[in-house]
Amino acid sequence: MEPVLISAYVKKIPDKSLIFVPLLHDDNFYCVCFNLRDMKVEVVDNNAKDVSMKDKYNE
Repeated sequence: MEPVLISAYVKKIPDKSLIFVPLLHDDNFYCVCFNLRDMKVEVVDNNAKDVSMKDKYNE
């Protein structure tokens, strides 16, 4: 993982407005996006259903 981070040439995170973090949990892939400019966190989930964030992610 360290070689990947070094090759990204990111010196300071505040210089970026979006940070994407791909995750795997219980055989489900999803991506958390930290929007630093608007101070929001969004989840991109390929198994999205009509379920609230609180119910699905216990948040």
